[in-house]
Amino acid sequence: MSDILNKIIATKHQEIAAALAVKPLAVVEAEAAAQPAPRDFVGAIRAKIAQGKAGIIAEIKKASPSKGVIRPDFQPADIARSYEQYGAACLSVLTDREYFQGCPEYLKAARAACTLPVLRKDFMVDAYQVAEARAMGADAILLIAAALTLQQMQALEAQAFAYGMAVLVEVHNGEELDAALHLKTPLLGINNRNLRTFDVTLDTTLGLLARIPADKIVVTESGIVTPQDVALMRQNRVGAFLVGEAFMRAPEPGVELARLFAVSSSEQDVRWLQRLSNYSQALQRLSDAVELAAQRALSPLEQQGVIQAFEFTHELAWNVMKDFFHWQGNAAIAGSRDATREAYAKGLVEDGDGWMAMIKSRNQSSHTYNQAIAEAIVGAVIGQYHALLVKFERRMQQIGGQ
Repeated sequence: MSDILNKIIATKHQEIAAALAVKPLAVVEAEAAAQPAPRDFVGAIRAKIAQGKAGIIAEIKKASPSKGVIRPDFQPADIARSYEQYGAACLSVLTDREYFQGCPEYLKAARAACTLPVLRKDFMVDAYQVAEARAMGADAILLIAAALTLQQMQALEAQAFAYGMAVLVEVHNGEELDAALHLKTPLLGINNRNLRTFDVTLDTTLGLLARIPADKIVVTESGIVTPQDVALMRQNRVGAFLVGEAFMRAPEPGVELARLFAVSSSEQDVRWLQRLSNYSQALQRLSDAVELAAQRALSPLEQQGVIQAFEFTHELAWNVMKDFFHWQGNAAIAGSRDATREAYAKGLVEDGDGWMAMIKSRNQSSHTYNQAIAEAIVGAVIGQYHALLVKFERRMQQIGGQ
């Protein structure tokens, strides 16, 4: 842990002790429980990504330890409205007083001024702060892996989930990533700022991407200051961004947001989402045939119908995989075997052997006809392949936010 982070965490423990003396945890928990349901933080980001846009977490920050005061004319409500007007998915509001000149009142004002979900940006080390976050209206919290053990993160995550809040876990190296991947949250932030030196490099995000499962939403943090930075991240499958200083230094934060993200937001390739929609329709027809087979024996003609539906559905399935990996920047994926192997490696499918067996059955059904082979394929479709295809659909819909 860096010296500044050690200092901040020590301050947090002092603040919590002082707060407990004034307001016991039970009181704060009651205030948290009385709040209306949280806004859907993860859903807001997924919705933007599904629309072919960047999932932007726009930050409201007055100052920082390294830069001092960033925005002297600081009006959280006005900034929140500007962000919402120009396309932010969510807000991040600093509530730390000592080092960032933030406060809970800023979060409350920002949230009341818009309909966007709001993350409490602070250094969370204790259950008291999680209850406090919900009591002040936060819809999500930040967990910094550099400041917490895995057990601490899991406990704070569970508490946040119990309140209905989302969790963004932040890492900046491989060791922290290994710990963070044990959490349940889909939101994985990569801080491009070195917490020891405060140097910033986008290579931090790029260097960790290959180790992150495809069902995680990667949020790149710090160092995004030009459209070229945004384009570089988008080309490497990064769909979400947490940006603060670049917006805070602009006369109109929302206008700067629109300028920074205009190019990449309009150019994102969403072909895989369109292909997924076609796949779901084909899978429904196959599901109808499987349901019929569960009710009675199929005639030879009906068996051929099952095989044809399987062939079409499988063709669309591996093309969804291919288009998805092309969207991530991997243009080397060409055929069904490449797509299936990569899907297994990235966690899009779990039964790699089952999917490779599908390819074999698909080839058998296409190139020869034999009644015994046909019956065997129908049996495999009903007994194994259909379930794998359904599971794949659910996984991709989850990633696409559908």
